[in-house]
Amino acid sequence: GGGGGALPLSTVDDLLYEVAKVYLTVGRPLVALELYDRLLASERYAPLVHLKRGECLRALRRDAEAASAYSSALAVDACSQEALVAACCLSLRRRKPREVLSL
Repeated sequence: GGGGGALPLSTVDDLLYEVAKVYLTVGRPLVALELYDRLLASERYAPLVHLKRGECLRALRRDAEAASAYSSALAVDACSQEALVAACCLSLRRRKPREVLSL
């Protein structure tokens, strides 16, 4: 018996995450962003999703939203070096160095 039932939620989340990574890698940040948005409620991917959303938003030149996504990543995981570096780089690029001090 093959079953044919629905995939477990974690498997669906894993698939969405991996497909979104591919879209971001091949230069399709808007499609990737839509997929990452669907993962926002995932506890398993919470810190990573905010970080990846920030990358998508930066690629789309939506810097204020990217800054918010990086802040959300740091709120979930204050020790995330990747999120901290991304937030600092973005703040400096936006010529708002005082934002770095508030991180």
